[in-house]
Amino acid sequence: MMRQAAKITDTGVSAEELRQFRIRLGDEFDGNSQFSEGAGLDEILNVYLQFLQSQLLGSSDHMDIGKVREMLLEVTALVRAGKVKDRGEEFGRFMDGLVNIYRFDTMESGGDGFQHSVGDYAELLMSVSSEFPAYNYDAALQQLFLYMNRMFEHQQKGWVEVLESIASMPESIGFVRPLKQECFPEIMEWVEGGVQNLFQIRGDLSAMLRKLNMREQLVEQQMARLQNAYQTRQTAENLIDLKQGKKVRAMVLLRRKLVAIRHESAEKIGMIKLVESNIQEFQDLMVTTRRAFFIRLVPDAAI
Repeated sequence: MMRQAAKITDTGVSAEELRQFRIRLGDEFDGNSQFSEGAGLDEILNVYLQFLQSQLLGSSDHMDIGKVREMLLEVTALVRAGKVKDRGEEFGRFMDGLVNIYRFDTMESGGDGFQHSVGDYAELLMSVSSEFPAYNYDAALQQLFLYMNRMFEHQQKGWVEVLESIASMPESIGFVRPLKQECFPEIMEWVEGGVQNLFQIRGDLSAMLRKLNMREQLVEQQMARLQNAYQTRQTAENLIDLKQGKKVRAMVLLRRKLVAIRHESAEKIGMIKLVESNIQEFQDLMVTTRRAFFIRLVPDAAI
């Protein structure tokens, strides 16, 4: 019987080989690996990088975002378990590779893969920074700021988790300490106040306003029909009968309903403007924070 050829991933290894590499990383986590003191971890991390690059920078049609997230979390778990002491050189190369993969220009062309995995990337960055504070995380932090801002502006979930990961990084890392002291307290106040819900609130209010506008149009149409019927009968008979009186009372009620609807619509418009003002205020705060970070990063840069 002819044996079926092993499926080859974009990394150049078979799916079975990739599975074995993941098992080997799990063995590192359990402390059972023969590579704990050797060069095997570097080899495993390199295969992980190749796979992440093939998925996030390759064709979105064949992207397995679930596996991308799993593999990022696997490395995070390994770091948090304290199994990679004195492996800063290997993780330095690994972080260099991740920074290259998550360069910001790929967010526009990379589809949802970056949005759905950037939170895991931020969590990994937070864990690695605690274990290897000597690495220069400026470029990675810059990426997270840009992603976080864009995700909020595009109403994408997950930006709060990215913010919390940055806030949880050691204060000895780059500009984390001044950011925590000067910028994050106000941002966190907004988060605790529910700023992440503002777009949903605006959407709900806009939906209510659309319904009110439809009700207003229906009432106006009813008014127009009644007025037309009243004027036609009044012209034809030149008298006021019981039916005409009912039409008058109905028009009075419709006018009152119109006033109530328009009053409620005005209230909703005012609330929408207030929410939009809050959204803009928070966006301005985020831009100010990003500029403060970039200015510290490149003092002479014109942001």
